[in-house]
Amino acid sequence: MQPQLQMPPSNQQCNYPLSPEQIAIVSETISSRQEELRFADGVILKQQVKAAENAAAIAHLEPAIAQTKLAIEAQKQALNELRNIKMTLRKPITATSPNWAEESLARERCKAAITRLDDQLTASSEKIDEQISLMEENAPLFYNTLQEIEVDIYHHRLHQDAVTRHIASVVKQKKAIEKNINLLRSALNPVKTTPAEIWAIIFAIRTEEDLGIYFTNPSNQPISSTALKLSHVCRFWRNIILSQKILWRNMAIYPDFQWLPSKIELLKHNRSLNPGIPTLVYDMTRAVTQNQSYDPYRGVHRSYVSIGTSEISMFDKYSLRLLTCGYDNGATSLSSVSFSKPESLILHITSDLQQGYLTNLLSPLPDITRLEVIAKGHYTSTPPRFSTTHSSLAYLKFNLTNFHSFDIVGYLGPNLQELHVYHNGVNTLSFNDNPLQLPKLKVLGITPPDTNFTDSLRLPRLAKIVIYGPKTTTINRLSLIRLTDGAHFKKIQELELRNWKNLKPNAGEEWGVMSILGEIVKQLRSISTLHFVDNQVDGNRLVDIISALKDTTQMEDSLLNKVVIDCCSGITRDDCEKIGTLVGKVEVFV
Repeated sequence: MQPQLQMPPSNQQCNYPLSPEQIAIVSETISSRQEELRFADGVILKQQVKAAENAAAIAHLEPAIAQTKLAIEAQKQALNELRNIKMTLRKPITATSPNWAEESLARERCKAAITRLDDQLTASSEKIDEQISLMEENAPLFYNTLQEIEVDIYHHRLHQDAVTRHIASVVKQKKAIEKNINLLRSALNPVKTTPAEIWAIIFAIRTEEDLGIYFTNPSNQPISSTALKLSHVCRFWRNIILSQKILWRNMAIYPDFQWLPSKIELLKHNRSLNPGIPTLVYDMTRAVTQNQSYDPYRGVHRSYVSIGTSEISMFDKYSLRLLTCGYDNGATSLSSVSFSKPESLILHITSDLQQGYLTNLLSPLPDITRLEVIAKGHYTSTPPRFSTTHSSLAYLKFNLTNFHSFDIVGYLGPNLQELHVYHNGVNTLSFNDNPLQLPKLKVLGITPPDTNFTDSLRLPRLAKIVIYGPKTTTINRLSLIRLTDGAHFKKIQELELRNWKNLKPNAGEEWGVMSILGEIVKQLRSISTLHFVDNQVDGNRLVDIISALKDTTQMEDSLLNKVVIDCCSGITRDDCEKIGTLVGKVEVFV
């Protein structure tokens, strides 16, 4: 059963927290974006300095341009005045000739004065010509200088505009980065506000799913070490794994050559704080292929599998999950690979099971109290004698895909308290007519229509029956009625319906867990607790069935006072609340 969590309100949206890998990516993204912000601030500062320099250059050049323009205008005005003077001087000078006969002395004086005036006019005209030539020569230089200054100013203004636009773009990008960082930080808020217990449950469920995928399709990659590996991440996770025992449910054990010193030290440190009973997970198929060698003296291949004897010996109690082939492929017995004291064993068999392999494999583990066999291939078993070889066995479950009929009596010991047989619904178990007493059995799990083998069992303490949905076929209604009318069903207080999917044959109606309930409503009146686990449920129909079961007008009152909904689809919060008004207690696991 999965860890119990409260259901969110119907109008509340579920927020799925980030995984540790996503948290690391988000933190790295925030750091990267902050580096971009610092770079953007640097670019803005440099561009602002350049903009200030350009503005200063423009402010310095504009007065020079104005002064140059004034000087050019003054030169033009002076040039025009000189040209006018020159034109005036070149005009013919007329003078009244004196009376040379009468005034000879005056003539000489006038002549001398006119000569001096002509000399002065000539000299003035030459100077004016020189100034005009010089000004005409300097004028293009002034124009070129002015043009260069105007072009320089134009370039400065273009650069200034580009800098302004770039600064605006960088500022906009900076705001976008800041917004992105805020969003990323808001995504990290659930990490800081979610209780550690919730994170532990979430990680444990995800780890169990990943391991389920690995056991279904084994890969060449090492099994994740789960809690041990997670504790390398940061102190936050180390604190969680040391306080939450649920994270130690699946911890991979490797061959010696894969154990790093740092991992061993961390395992010892965590073990010293007593985090709980771990489940050690080991892939025997990979250990065999990686550790085979050839013995030239005997002419055979031998396997040497060493998987951390000192590390395993640190644990007084532990559970074990093994992935193995179903035949003798060179694997050594479990006693030679250090597994000698597990309390429980989950055995994943990846191929067809060879006769006698299971008995030989389990012989070094006489003290296990729980055994689950998950066979992916064809299961062919020589009935063992668990009553003598594994007398401590209290829990036994078979999860079979396909199998030859075998007598289950050889697996049943006197201390057995729970027995589960889950299979395809096509094959059946064989049984003998001799009654077998199981004085401690309280829970019986069966897969209809394979129910006949229970007739030979005497179960004085039976309190709960688990009915599994067949993996590949629908069931016969007659076999179901026969089961519910039998002596075992009449004395139980709890009924669990597990792994029921909606199956529809080619020429038949859909058959599922609701069909089961519809057939046995009358027989449910003696049931006090009803469990639904991993089923496809019709919530409305379930409410109607429980309502009919609790009908007080019937001659016999129903004892139903508790309903458990565990990881089922098709049922809503409103349906659960309606059921809660009909019975005393409703438990929901999500």
